[in-house]
Amino acid sequence: MSGFLTPHFTLTQDDSFVQVRIRLPHLRASTEGEFYVLDKEFKFFLKPYFLRLTFQQSLIEDGRE
Repeated sequence: MSGFLTPHFTLTQDDSFVQVRIRLPHLRASTEGEFYVLDKEFKFFLKPYFLRLTFQQSLIEDGRE
């Protein structure tokens, strides 16, 4: 996907959760992005930012995301 920027992000993990924190300092708080969790993949999109992370084990989407 050309023309997209990779946002600054950090990952943390404990026994129950993997947390992805994405920093977008130049966007207004009312701007909405989209994220998806599917099997081992996490995707985040908010034009012009795009982030795709692939994990070794499957992620569980259970409403607490």
